[in-house]
Amino acid sequence: MPFDAFVGLIALAVQEDSQILDNLGVLYISSSKLKEAQEIYEILDKKYPEYREGKVHYNILYM
Repeated sequence: MPFDAFVGLIALAVQEDSQILDNLGVLYISSSKLKEAQEIYEILDKKYPEYREGKVHYNILYM
């Protein structure tokens, strides 16, 4: 398992909430792992559709 995937699993194992998922997505974007970021933001949108910061960061993928 790649290290970044392992870190993501640890982050989600600790506590899954909108802020943690968003932070993980931002980390993926800043690491140029856009596919992984997209997957995180799709999960975030399904589980927390009211979370606006995630929508802002998700749109960064398409800029």
